[in-house]
Amino acid sequence: MSAVEYFFMYCDGKLTSEDFDETGKDFAEKYYGDDGLYLDDYAEHFGDLMYVAPESAHDFSKFSSMLEGRLESGILTKK
Repeated sequence: MSAVEYFFMYCDGKLTSEDFDETGKDFAEKYYGDDGLYLDDYAEHFGDLMYVAPESAHDFSKFSSMLEGRLESGILTKK
């Protein structure tokens, strides 16, 4: 089951703050927020797939490493 299938089946197609602990909420708010670095990181690692490729075309291990590296760095925003 893909992540997208999981979210639609068990989470009504979305994540909410109820789905995270405090650490997860803080990470998500900063990293995916207006000043977050997620899109920059995604474009750097998967730019050729951005907006055109299905989830199955992405390397999950590489994607996970990108997220884990950003979390470990503690630098989640542009500011």
